[in-house]
Amino acid sequence: MKVYIETYGCWLNKGESQVMASLLEKRGARLVESIDEADVVIVNTCAVRGDTETKMLRRIRELEDYRRKLGFRLVVAGCLVNIRPKTILEISPEASLVEPDAVEKIGDVVFSDKQVFFVRQYRGSRTILPRYSGGPTYVVPIQTGCLGNCAFCVEWVGRGRGVKSYSPRLIVDAVLDAVRRGAKEVYLTGQDVAAYGVDIGLSLVDLVEAILESVEGEYWIRLGMMEPLLTFKQIDRLLVLVRDERMYKYFHIPVQSGDDRVLRLMNRKYTVQQYKDLVGKIRKGLGRWHSL
Repeated sequence: MKVYIETYGCWLNKGESQVMASLLEKRGARLVESIDEADVVIVNTCAVRGDTETKMLRRIRELEDYRRKLGFRLVVAGCLVNIRPKTILEISPEASLVEPDAVEKIGDVVFSDKQVFFVRQYRGSRTILPRYSGGPTYVVPIQTGCLGNCAFCVEWVGRGRGVKSYSPRLIVDAVLDAVRRGAKEVYLTGQDVAAYGVDIGLSLVDLVEAILESVEGEYWIRLGMMEPLLTFKQIDRLLVLVRDERMYKYFHIPVQSGDDRVLRLMNRKYTVQQYKDLVGKIRKGLGRWHSL
């Protein structure tokens, strides 16, 4: 079975595509670099904005045209599956659909001789991480979901409500294996990495401490996107950790608006001043190394 995977969107999506690749190779599939070679084409979609949805639907239409000419099976995965399932099937009636929480079932979908749907079930486990496959960077999904209820956001449809975290032991073992085999950068990624562990009684700080204590070597950890309010609650401990030479002096904290009224309408849980205070604390804590 020859499989081609095409990925769009955030680092979490990239990590989940690598999870799919690892699972498929374990089942005996061969990953290929060209659609022309593939028996199955997987497109891992993004739906973070309206223009992104339009781009994804256009790409699915193109892939459907290729499918009719070349005869491969099409699997649509990622956030767009739960947000626009009907539209996807109108474009590609024979496509299988795999929501983000079903990423670990990709082998059953690819090796099935039937059309398969995993849509809006939101019941998937988070027990398998991608196997390091070489190169300087190892992308590690550590969680999915968030604690927000923002008025403008559709991601709760795409990925469900609440947080689902990988176990720290699983993450530490995966990072240890990757570093031993040559990884130099470890990207800890998720929908909101500041929310890591709230479902299992832990925190992002606990996870990073465990990695730094357990994994020796010459490598660097980069933290993925963090929601401002949750970041503020643990920033003092995070600033202690980033003094370690293996931590990138870098924080990715989104700015949604510089106006308190707009933030309230968005149902964001912080004010402009709180965001400024957070940035100020980080810059002071990092000194000349700050990057935000």
